[in-house]
Amino acid sequence: MKLVTLILKLKPSCSEFWRSEIEPIGAGKPVKVDVRVISATNRHLEERVEQGHFRQDLYYRLKGVVVRVPPLRERKEDVLDLMEHFLLREAARHNRPALSLTVDARAQLLAHDLPGNVLELSGLATSLTVNKIDSQVTADEVEQWFGTTGSPRVTVGDYKASKEHFDRDYFRRLLILHDGNMTAVAKAAKMDRAGLYRKLKALGVL
Repeated sequence: MKLVTLILKLKPSCSEFWRSEIEPIGAGKPVKVDVRVISATNRHLEERVEQGHFRQDLYYRLKGVVVRVPPLRERKEDVLDLMEHFLLREAARHNRPALSLTVDARAQLLAHDLPGNVLELSGLATSLTVNKIDSQVTADEVEQWFGTTGSPRVTVGDYKASKEHFDRDYFRRLLILHDGNMTAVAKAAKMDRAGLYRKLKALGVL
């Protein structure tokens, strides 16, 4: 694959822009193109435009269909699938057997807020693949990478509110860990299914 850098002279008229023509500097005449521009950012561009840190004309030329990708802490259901993908990718890249996560390691991974999003998961997969000798990733190894126990952050308050916060977080993670399989969740929580349903409804999880 070749990487080509093209310096363009964009005309100020929007009508010129939407005619799918570009004018390379020095070419002397426009060139017809058929491209689609996909851009990404972790900044609030509207605020940057208002502050004068991002060109308004460029912003409106780039803005078309806007897709917001929530951070991983808001879509924990994707974490394990992404981690398995990265472990397989790193195994192939370094010519090593693919690692697997123990149940406790999976739970520890789900407990973390992942402020680094997919880059944090990718870095963890690389580190584990390169440094591990055996094939099983433990919860302690995940915890060591993150530098945190990943325990739910509950502020000190009354006992009932703190316990409900813990229980709600606990059962949500169990549901994610077992792909919504209520029998597996009940077994992991050492509860019968009827009692589990009552508990989840009381907590507002169902």
